[in-house]
Amino acid sequence: LLLFYRSVIESILTLSVTVWFSNITTQEAELLERIVHTASRIIGIKLPALKEIHESRLKKLKNHWH
Repeated sequence: LLLFYRSVIESILTLSVTVWFSNITTQEAELLERIVHTASRIIGIKLPALKEIHESRLKKLKNHWH
């Protein structure tokens, strides 16, 4: 299940996350986090929040360009 989550759900949710995440509403962010939380309960492990993924990707981009 973790492989499915990472390869399908997470990849869809995080596609261009560095672009769109900072422009979503609080309500949209909460809805997306509920999806991650539900997947986390189904899989049985703690998954990173979208905000954490967003920050991680921003750091990688920053390091890549410096």
